[in-house]
Amino acid sequence: MVDLQEPTKKEYSAEEQIALKKQFILLLHTLLLVYLGLHNFLIPLISNLLTGRFILSDLHFWFLFQIPVQFYLRQKKTIPSGYYYFLLLGTFARFGMELQLASSLKSWGVLSLTLSELSSIIFYYLYFPFLKKKSPSLFSLLAFLIVPAMSMIEIRSQRVISSETKAVTERDDENFGCRGSLNKITFPLRETALFSTETTIRSCGLADSLLRVGDSFKIHNKSSHDINLRLYRLRVLHGKVSWKFVRLVQISQNSLWDISTYLREEKTIFLLKSPERRKLGNIILLPREEYHFPIGKGKLTSTYDTLQWEPHHE
Repeated sequence: MVDLQEPTKKEYSAEEQIALKKQFILLLHTLLLVYLGLHNFLIPLISNLLTGRFILSDLHFWFLFQIPVQFYLRQKKTIPSGYYYFLLLGTFARFGMELQLASSLKSWGVLSLTLSELSSIIFYYLYFPFLKKKSPSLFSLLAFLIVPAMSMIEIRSQRVISSETKAVTERDDENFGCRGSLNKITFPLRETALFSTETTIRSCGLADSLLRVGDSFKIHNKSSHDINLRLYRLRVLHGKVSWKFVRLVQISQNSLWDISTYLREEKTIFLLKSPERRKLGNIILLPREEYHFPIGKGKLTSTYDTLQWEPHHE
């Protein structure tokens, strides 16, 4: 008879258990710091460089206060309770401030904030048993001064856009593309004999900002660079308008991109623009034939970054 014995489980002393828990805490905080650095600094910075936005836009620096925590953990020292509660109170203060400053609660910024602060709270919860003192100090209350000050100084792309006046926005869009990127279109569109089958990309950008097209249309790259262009189609859902991504294509110098296939598939409004070259502007392609907007009469206003629908009430 074979006697199968269950492997004996190694018994750890109290000191060894504490050491293992501290190693786990250090690993957890290292991952947290890397995550916060990517989420709050590196990823927004790269995005700003690629899209041409202001380099400091959407960068957040509260995560830098986690660096001393990493130092304490690697030196196998206990985090001072005052600093621990400073970070904890700062997390709640930042969450409240960012929600107040957010242009919409249903946005990537709010989701990013929630993930970052919840991750931090999980770490604070797991580290709490290691604290020597379980109560905050007067120093901890500085969080309610530092966090709001940082939130007000940090630059948000949504806040920048919403704070601009309409006239300033229109002037900015005049610089994108050879003819600007501001288009105001009144619906319903009437059929017209005037239409185009081709446009060009020149040194100043897209040669046109608005065209009526039929079933055939090409884009000719006459600039001195290879250009990445994105094609979007208009999406109308629950009374709201937006651009839905269709295709990304690189057009080499002196090459053509024929988008006729997409024009034949669906009689709708299309948009073309470059994801990283804002100065090229954009172009809107409208159907040549009579076109009634899916949600009635009104005016569609489009810039490089925005799309707005204003219904006409009779």
